[in-house]
Amino acid sequence: MKRALGFVHDFAAGCWAATALAVLWLGRLDFPEDARPLVQAVLVRFFWVGVGCVVAVFATGASRSGEPSPGMRSLLLQHAALLAIFGAATVWEWAVVFR
Repeated sequence: MKRALGFVHDFAAGCWAATALAVLWLGRLDFPEDARPLVQAVLVRFFWVGVGCVVAVFATGASRSGEPSPGMRSLLLQHAALLAIFGAATVWEWAVVFR
């Protein structure tokens, strides 16, 4: 079970990164006026899929935590940094998608 949770955790983190890159890429391109509603709809969908991925990352990460281990402090610091990255990037995505 731990291996499956680890896979889902890592896969969801990768999917979130892919949605963030897609928003970055699509947000910087210049589309014809008639294509903008479609692109906006795609951006909104990518944003919400990314939010779902973040939820999956947190849920699977929380369910994998267990007994304290010697490397727990560094793992907590690493995840605090990753939380800051997830949060800042998600706020940035919100600003790009819902401007």
